[in-house]
Amino acid sequence: MANGPERWEEIRSTRSGELVLAIGWPSAEQGGPHFADLIPLLGSRYPVWRIAGQSGPTDWDTSIEKYAGPWVQEIRDSVSTVRAVLAHGLGGILAAVISEMVGQWQGYFPEVLLIDPELVDTDLVYDEFLSLLPDVPATAAGSADAADAVGAEVKRLRERGAELTAASGGDAAALAADLYALLRDAGARIRTPEPGVPAAENALARAESRLSELAIADRADVIRLWDRGTALCSSSRERGLSRTRAALLLPEAALVGREITFDIDHEGILKDAAVARTVYELIGA
Repeated sequence: MANGPERWEEIRSTRSGELVLAIGWPSAEQGGPHFADLIPLLGSRYPVWRIAGQSGPTDWDTSIEKYAGPWVQEIRDSVSTVRAVLAHGLGGILAAVISEMVGQWQGYFPEVLLIDPELVDTDLVYDEFLSLLPDVPATAAGSADAADAVGAEVKRLRERGAELTAASGGDAAALAADLYALLRDAGARIRTPEPGVPAAENALARAESRLSELAIADRADVIRLWDRGTALCSSSRERGLSRTRAALLLPEAALVGREITFDIDHEGILKDAAVARTVYELIGA
């Protein structure tokens, strides 16, 4: 988008001054669904902005409102109003905060539609930690000795990470900090083959960004904010609100203002015509 915001991508352009925002969790966007399947099914007359780009460097103690600030400021600078906010997975946390902040200056709250929304939990943090560990064959670059050394270190990290997760008492934010410290302490022993680049330092910066984002999200008062939202849920028991309820040990909890369930698995929910039709109707498109 020429001369447009840095942290949003316009994926549907129309003449309307009202925006629809599509929000996934920023660090998970690369290789993610990007709403690429859902948006063409909507047929909406409103322009759609998809979240793209990071908030910027963040401290571990940053509030979710401060973290969301750069995205909100770019919306305000566009002199547009926000009609609806669509969110997927962990993006529902950021979407709820952005919706509240937008509502404070535009005078009314956008419609908030949460597609298989999730909260941060310790299992998710541990999964993120595992995704940050190096691939042993690639890291070793063909050296059998190096492969053995890195493989042993990765095994140790997996095991120690699992121990920290089990001992976390459900505190996802504290676990994220502990797992980052584990990676930082091991950084000198793990390398990735990027000639001319301080690869270990870059990998640690990436790990800190992704794990600190989860810590920030975990501290958000999302249940209060979700009370205005509508959740569009798949039937997958291990994802979305089902996962969140299991993590909170609250199987009957009403975590959102309204819940609509579709007989479809998590992987297909952004591709489903019935989901798209429901979104279309709810945003008054």
